[in-house]
Amino acid sequence: MLESTGGENLPLAADRLAHEGTLIWFGQASLQPSTLSFFALRDGPGSVTIRQFSYWDFPASYGEDLAILVRLVTTGRLHPEIGRVADWADTAATLADLRERRIRVQLTELARLVDEGHLRPRVGAVYSLAEAAQA
Repeated sequence: MLESTGGENLPLAADRLAHEGTLIWFGQASLQPSTLSFFALRDGPGSVTIRQFSYWDFPASYGEDLAILVRLVTTGRLHPEIGRVADWADTAATLADLRERRIRVQLTELARLVDEGHLRPRVGAVYSLAEAAQA
């Protein structure tokens, strides 16, 4: 199971896991801390694995994926919504604003590509963009 909201939703997601299931926690959009109960998991799904995933902790380079995203946009297969246009000198501030959720981000196009089978969620990687470019 994939979980990205944190807060009260993380334990709800964990409770829905199958026995020996895996939950990949890749965000905390609610900005609220989560609390898990050992006893609730023991009495619910039993033994589970919870893996935290962060893109900045992934060993692979982003170059190939970025090139694929550019190709998907230039060929009209991915339609990004621009939340902000800024000078390169403002990169640090822009990244901070993105992290602090002061910039609107729309992931509907990526979700559409997943729904259509062009992108496949994977454990240890958010999406296989190479597959999307070949689809």
